[in-house]
Amino acid sequence: MKHVLKRGNVYYYQRRIPNDLRRFYKGQEIRRSLKTSDPSHAAIHAAALDKQYDAEFLSKRINPASATSDRSHEALAAEALTALSAELGINFQPGSVKAGGAREVEPSGAAPQGLEEVMGKLEVLTDVVIDRFADRGPEQEQLGKEILRLARKGPRYRLSDVAKLYSERLTGREQTDVEREWQRLGKFLDGEDLYVEELTREQALGFRDSLRHLKRTTIDRYLGRISAGLEHYRREVDRNFDNVFREIDLRGIGLEPEERRPLTHTEISVLLTKLIKRNNQDDIDRALLLIFATGARISEVVGLRKEDVHRTKDGGTTFVSLEVHDGRGLKTAASKRDVPIVGFGLRALADQLSDAHTKQGSGFLFERYNRKETTSGGSASAALGKRMKALGPSFQDTSAHNLRHTSKRLMRDVGVTKDISDIIHGHAGSTVADTYGRGVAMERMKEALEAALDGLDG
Repeated sequence: MKHVLKRGNVYYYQRRIPNDLRRFYKGQEIRRSLKTSDPSHAAIHAAALDKQYDAEFLSKRINPASATSDRSHEALAAEALTALSAELGINFQPGSVKAGGAREVEPSGAAPQGLEEVMGKLEVLTDVVIDRFADRGPEQEQLGKEILRLARKGPRYRLSDVAKLYSERLTGREQTDVEREWQRLGKFLDGEDLYVEELTREQALGFRDSLRHLKRTTIDRYLGRISAGLEHYRREVDRNFDNVFREIDLRGIGLEPEERRPLTHTEISVLLTKLIKRNNQDDIDRALLLIFATGARISEVVGLRKEDVHRTKDGGTTFVSLEVHDGRGLKTAASKRDVPIVGFGLRALADQLSDAHTKQGSGFLFERYNRKETTSGGSASAALGKRMKALGPSFQDTSAHNLRHTSKRLMRDVGVTKDISDIIHGHAGSTVADTYGRGVAMERMKEALEAALDGLDG
C-alpha cells in the first residue's frame, strides 16, 4: 500500500512533504498512526489521506492563502489531537467518546477508563482547544471544532470509503456487481462523494425512482447491495448510523418480471432438428440440449464438472449432481439435487464428455465458461441466447431460459405431479427423496422426464 508502513501490529501513514511546500509544515514528512491493525481499514484511511494531502498540496501551490478543504481539516485535526493528547497526558483515540460510551487508552495498554473519567478529560481537552483556537480567525476556529468532533466521533467516512470497506470483503462477480452499483449511486449524486451521514432518505428514494425503468427484481437487487454496504459500515464503524436504504418500499416501482413463454410444439421440433442434426455441433448446442432435457438453469448446466456425472449402482440411469463447488454456487438450498439424463440429453452429455476428455482441460464439462474463479453464467446466457435467435424468425424473442419453462409445461401436460417436477427443477430440495427414498425418487424422476420428452426428437 502506498504511503503505508507497519510498526508492530499498527499501520502508519508516512509521506514526504515536497520541497517547495515545507515552509507550510513542521519537519520534512507527514507521519501519523492509522490506529488500526486491519489492512483493509488502513488502506481506506491511507487512500483518504492521499486525497486530502494531494488537494492540500495543490491548493497551497495555486494559492498559499487558500482555505483548507474538509478532508484536510480532518487530517490536520487528527495530527493536532494526537499532539494535544500527548501534551495533556490524555491519549485520546479518535472516536473515544461515542454513542454514550467512552474509552481512553493509556500508553501502557491499561484497561479503558470509565465514562465519567473520560468525560472529565474531554472537558480539559475542550478548554484547551477553546483557549488555543477560538477567536483566532475562521480557519483556526474550524480546526478547533474538528479536533473536538474527532475526539468524540472519530474519522468521518465518505460513500467511496464505505463502498471500498464493503467490497473488499467480497470476491469475483459479487465484488464487481457491488462496485458497479455504488458507482451508479455516485453518478446519481452527480459525482459528489458525500460523507456517509449526509446521505438522506430523500436521496435514497430519489435513487430508487431513477431506476423505475428497470425490472422490480433488478431494482431490489441494486438497492440491496447499497443497503448491505451501509449495514456493514453501521456494524463495523458506527452502530448509531441510520441506514437510509433499509426497507425501501418498491410498491408501484419498476417493471413486472417478464413471463418466459414455453416454446410451441412446432418451435420444439425446429429447435431439436437444428441442434441435433447440425454437422458442426458444438458445446453451445449441447448446453441447450441439456438445459431442455433437464429443465436446469443455465449456470447449473455450464458449471458442471466431469466428476458431477454419475451412474446408479445398477448402471441403468445416468444422472448429474448439481451442487455447490468452488467455482459455482446455486440459487437456493433447494437447488442442490441429482437429475437423471434421458433421451437427446443423454446423447448430448456423452458427446460433450468425449469432447471434454479429448481436450483434457480444467475438469469442467464446459471449459470456456469456467476459465475464471467463478462460472461465467452471464457469458453463457448471452452465447446461448444468440444461438437460439439464430435458429429462425420465431426464436427472436426467446432465450435459453425459455427451455426451462418449456420443460415445466411438458411435465404438466403429461401429468407429472408437482412434487416430482419441483425436485427436478430445483424447487423442493430433498423432500421428494425423503418421501420416496433416494432410489425411488431417481426412478420416478427418470420416468417423468422420459414421459415429458417422449417423441420430441423423432
